[in-house]
Amino acid sequence: MDDFRLTQEEDLLECLEKKSSHVHVVHKPSSGDLEFCFNSENVRRTVTLRYYFVSNTPNEISHAFRPKLSESARSSHTLDTIHYWSQKCEKLHQDCAEQNHTTPELPKRVIDVGILSAPCSPFLYVSNGEKAKYVTLSHRWGLGNICRTLKATIEQYTTGLPTDEISNVFRDAIEVTRRLGIKFLWIDSLCIIQDSVEDWEIESSKMAEIYSNASFTIAAALASNIDTGLFSPYDPLLARPCRVDVKSSGESTVEIIRIWRETDLLGLNLAYLYLLYSRAWVFQEQTLSPKILHFTPAGVLWECLGANYTESEPLRQREWKDAPLKLSLHSPREPAGSSNQAVMFDKWLDLVETYSGREMKFDSDWLPAISGIAKVMLKQLQCNYNEYFAGLWRQDMLRCLTWYPNTARARGKKHSRTHPYVAPSWAWAALNGPISFPIRRDGYRFSFSLTSETHWPASEDPKPSAVVLDVRSVVRGLDPTGRISSGKIVLFGPVCDNPVYCLRRNPGLQTRSDLVWVRRDDPDDKILGETDTFALDIPQEMLAVNSILLRLYPEFALILERNMCPGGNVLHSRIGWCTIDRGTAGTSTFVTSDDFTRQEVVVIV
Repeated sequence: MDDFRLTQEEDLLECLEKKSSHVHVVHKPSSGDLEFCFNSENVRRTVTLRYYFVSNTPNEISHAFRPKLSESARSSHTLDTIHYWSQKCEKLHQDCAEQNHTTPELPKRVIDVGILSAPCSPFLYVSNGEKAKYVTLSHRWGLGNICRTLKATIEQYTTGLPTDEISNVFRDAIEVTRRLGIKFLWIDSLCIIQDSVEDWEIESSKMAEIYSNASFTIAAALASNIDTGLFSPYDPLLARPCRVDVKSSGESTVEIIRIWRETDLLGLNLAYLYLLYSRAWVFQEQTLSPKILHFTPAGVLWECLGANYTESEPLRQREWKDAPLKLSLHSPREPAGSSNQAVMFDKWLDLVETYSGREMKFDSDWLPAISGIAKVMLKQLQCNYNEYFAGLWRQDMLRCLTWYPNTARARGKKHSRTHPYVAPSWAWAALNGPISFPIRRDGYRFSFSLTSETHWPASEDPKPSAVVLDVRSVVRGLDPTGRISSGKIVLFGPVCDNPVYCLRRNPGLQTRSDLVWVRRDDPDDKILGETDTFALDIPQEMLAVNSILLRLYPEFALILERNMCPGGNVLHSRIGWCTIDRGTAGTSTFVTSDDFTRQEVVVIV
């Protein structure tokens, strides 16, 4: 379909006014898009219309794009559209080729939904390593009645699931799987024994294989906290185009009027605005799934490695600006030391930045919920498990240590230390809230305020000032990339012994609006505002004699607290971070290169 600009907009407006009494014209831009205001359910909202010329339409379009979209995803039209996308993917998408032509091994347990020609009551099937195609479900826990497999119910569920007790989302996912001709469905709450610590650790550690090998993932991107299921009625203002007669250049024709939201016009994926994608556990599912069917109030959206489509425009390939980073077990491995391997480490930093901004119910899940992504990274980087420590990589350790709490992405939420113990103080998983990594291969990146982030390039890759002598972590449980019980890192680098002296030397620092940051990792209840972003928020008592600064990069240092241990050993814990001015001590910055007077071996826990 080609964009078509009408020469007589008044004709279109008049026609819309006659056929749609709920439409009120509020603006007529000259760009080819018309803006209207809709009154729906006593809520006034402004949307934009984009129109398309549909004469000489190919037969392919008339098959996939019918005059009216279905009322809900239950319709045969929706299933036909999904089949069309799937066939197109199998024939044309090279990025999806290996996954399309491979029959994977089934997970340990799956739900047998039967086949459409001979439907049966779904039951929990325990596989014996056989190969077959299956579907996974991505959903929000706590939405409706979440049926769970327990030690006491697993035997009963192998003969039949209590269909009267499962949620609408589960019930609809079973129907979708069956109607798409796939016999098996994997749902976490049913396929993992929820009151067995051992089974949970074993099966949750297999998330990389489970989601990467699925034929596709059904994502229940519902509009609210109500368990409406996958087949809830579409929002007609978003899902159904109008067909109106329009006069243009003296000739009559038919136009399809498609209602767009601002997210569409900005090139954003509407599905990712729903509550499902605020969950930390779902981040792993969307990152590892090669194909996703997003069930939303605006229709079904298709996402795979080769293309993105929407049900309202099933033939138009979309390029989403907010498309998530993808990792796949089927991607080629990167040789050690290659430039592509460096790109992979950059990708990890980007993934963690996004992941840290998601919502997690239990702090203890921060590492398990990204464990599957870590395993895919291990495979692609050709690393062993002893290269990964609490979310950080040995080969990129110093950059991984430069994380800082990003107030620009916190949206008013308070950063806090995780509790109970999740990770050592030097690991990003020790903090609740969005974090960022400022040291990048192409320069530096910091948040100047609560709403913006600034990048500036470097003439060369930032060179570290410190050296990693040793790093260790002790795994707790059966997942080698999951929970840990302790960890420590030993660094050798430049040290500033008296941060308080630096502060007193520059008493006017708190009022400066220059590139100066002295921040603690878990800010207090006072939310930093636009005018005090650069204020010193480390109290002087925390910068007492028992604190030091350890320089990791020319522009970045950690603030560490000394802890004296029995036997005279000294251990440190991270409490904050600061930037460093490369000038001299005569300037009015907090700390400069001259303040790092010696080098020391530092142990941080």
